[in-house]
Amino acid sequence: MLQKLLLIVLPVTLLFGALEAIQRVRYALRQNDARWLAYGVARSDAAVASIAMTHDIDEQLARVDARHRYVACVGGSSTRGVYNDPEHRFPFLLNRLIDARARPDRFVVLNLGRGAAASVDYATVVDQLLGAVTPAVVVFYAGYNDVFSAPLDGTVRTVAAHALVQLERFSLLALTAHEKLLVSRLNRPGDLLTPARLREIEDGLRRNVTAQVQRLRQRSVAVVIVPEVVMAKRFGGPTRNYERYGESYRGIPAALRAVAEAHGAEYVSVQDDFEREDFRANFADPVHLTDRGNALLARLLLERSRALRALVDAP
Repeated sequence: MLQKLLLIVLPVTLLFGALEAIQRVRYALRQNDARWLAYGVARSDAAVASIAMTHDIDEQLARVDARHRYVACVGGSSTRGVYNDPEHRFPFLLNRLIDARARPDRFVVLNLGRGAAASVDYATVVDQLLGAVTPAVVVFYAGYNDVFSAPLDGTVRTVAAHALVQLERFSLLALTAHEKLLVSRLNRPGDLLTPARLREIEDGLRRNVTAQVQRLRQRSVAVVIVPEVVMAKRFGGPTRNYERYGESYRGIPAALRAVAEAHGAEYVSVQDDFEREDFRANFADPVHLTDRGNALLARLLLERSRALRALVDAP
């Protein structure tokens, strides 16, 4: 029995290891960055440690300290930084920029991004946040998952509920396989994202984000709403053509702008800034940022957001 098990497990393990190695080499060559070879294993700056580098939301919130003021970044996997080591995710980089401008350690930026989280999931995250601390500013980097994950409903929820999510933290192969699953479903014209379905999604996004903005504003929390940057372009190869995403995503920024204008939040768009850049240098796919892309987003947020600048410049 043991021999039969080994005959099954050993080849599968060797095949997985070989494919994992190939995937890491591909990403290292594509992004011209050897750090992809150590994805999920080694950090490029292991000496850096802070609450903003902690992966788990509950653990971050358990460590809040009354001596600090907090900025919370809420969103999906592009906020969480699934392709990046902690020190290269935009909330942590934003924290560094704030420290350079204000007194160090005065502010802490929380990374409350959750993989596959859409606007319907923000209520749970805000519940957790307000149960631990009233932040000075909340940044919603939002929109993508409402269009490209929420319509899959059971597919995403089932995958996200199982061990694959934990495996994705250490396996670039598992992470990209999950992405290919979503892309294959969403690239079938008219299958899921019909015009009527898109209108429903945009209406739901407005309702969900409005509810959380109103809760936060009632506590005098400044809210910044930023539509996720989506690169609806050909990244190369038949499975990496995301041009259809442009039309599907078109109404999301307008929906988020309407919420901000109606409910006293600040609206910041950085799509045009990224459009002027080399999208292959800043994105691993249409929405997930490379290390370079995270650094650019953090800089633009601090430059463009009146709420963030007022916070860090206050005496």
